[in-house]
Amino acid sequence: MKHSKIKFQLSSKELKFQVENLSEASFCFFLIFILSIVCILIPLFIEELNMLNQVFIDEFGQ
Repeated sequence: MKHSKIKFQLSSKELKFQVENLSEASFCFFLIFILSIVCILIPLFIEELNMLNQVFIDEFGQ
């Protein structure tokens, strides 16, 4: 878990560095790209939380 968080922090720093060097049009495109990824990932994350919640209820809710 710690390793993946460190990787994410490094990649976000690299992304911030790249954003500073982009023009406004490229920045807008980049922003739309990130938002589309977030919109795809959020439902998957919610689905994962629901599965974990169901497992928790099954094990401890008796």
